[in-house]
Amino acid sequence: MKKNDDKKIRKHINSDKNDSDELDNLSHEPLDAIKGELQRLNSHNMVKAYNSLPRLLSLQFIKGVAFGLGTFTGATVIVSAVAYIASHIEVIPILGEWILLLLEEMEQTEADELIP
Repeated sequence: MKKNDDKKIRKHINSDKNDSDELDNLSHEPLDAIKGELQRLNSHNMVKAYNSLPRLLSLQFIKGVAFGLGTFTGATVIVSAVAYIASHIEVIPILGEWILLLLEEMEQTEADELIP
């Protein structure tokens, strides 16, 4: 049994030597390509922005302002469209009466605000 184990060990050692020879013969082109891509990505503007705290904070602030403005504008358009459509619904008895009361209240509030 010992001879078989020695043969296996020698065979394994020889295969390791062959593997290391194959690794030495490989081209370094793929590694150079990866290195080039990493350099290109590191020079990207977003990476530069995230590496600078003041720049990151200013970008996040601008992003928040744009989000808030867009949300407000979108909600205004949707609510005004729903109110316009709802003002023309007088055919449905329950909704029509409720909407008329709502519109009358809004008109009364506007009139009270105009009178000093």
